[in-house]
Amino acid sequence: SYSELAPKTNLLIYTFVSLVLIFVWRQYLSSYVLSGKGERVIIVGDSPDIFEIRNEIDKNRNYRMNLVPVKNVQEAYSAAKKFGIKSVIMDLEGTDAGKSKNFVYELIFSGVLILDAEEIYELIFNKIPLSYLNDNWFVKNAPQKPMFLYEILKRLMDVVISIVLGVI
Repeated sequence: SYSELAPKTNLLIYTFVSLVLIFVWRQYLSSYVLSGKGERVIIVGDSPDIFEIRNEIDKNRNYRMNLVPVKNVQEAYSAAKKFGIKSVIMDLEGTDAGKSKNFVYELIFSGVLILDAEEIYELIFNKIPLSYLNDNWFVKNAPQKPMFLYEILKRLMDVVISIVLGVI
């Protein structure tokens, strides 16, 4: 005879099977499917922040990057041309990038993607490195003058939607 499963039971079985499949995928199968060399990326500098980025990317294979560390922009330019590397992580506010602007421009015009080490650090660690906090950072990230009409309309919509959803 045929027995029906209650919707709650069906949902529970579906949830359990989904969780098991997701766990197996994350722990075992994704590394086989995503196994590959990854993209070669030049990382310029030897500051503590650059060293932290290097350590994190090297120990976490999910980034799928093979870092080529170099000391300065001139070496980055040479390595990019020699190995055909299309991405460079560098401290754009650092002294080396400022002194070697010609090499930075050569990299840009040859199709190399320049990634700011500060932004990479923030994406990886979800924080801003203390070494970047200076007067320029505060000027660049200063809050804009508030838009009063926008704020009023936004608050009004929040209240109206909250009341409607609260009644439902």
